[in-house]
Amino acid sequence: MLLWACAGIHIGAYNIPNNFNNALLVQPQTLTILSPITWAQCFHYDDASEIWSVLRCCTLITAIGTMFAGIEVELVFALEVTAATLFIQLSTVLRSLGVLRYYLDIYQHAPCMEHQ
Repeated sequence: MLLWACAGIHIGAYNIPNNFNNALLVQPQTLTILSPITWAQCFHYDDASEIWSVLRCCTLITAIGTMFAGIEVELVFALEVTAATLFIQLSTVLRSLGVLRYYLDIYQHAPCMEHQ
């Protein structure tokens, strides 16, 4: 989930200086906000012995959100100097790695399929 949030940073940093429509400006910000929240919920509702408190989760999300906002602001200014294609490629790689994690879980936890 954090990989998706990192991907949202790069997409947002690419979309803002290019003056895309409002939907394309809001979508990466929403992705970057909701992904860490979902990630922290995994620790709060986990069946493990150490369950994080709501305060701990909220503190972590606030710290991560502040850091991501600062990074995105810096990247928007950096786009004026560097190639924008690099940001989109990096975003694509991060989103792909985020999805790949779920396919690995499915492969590891799927029951064995025997040929009949």
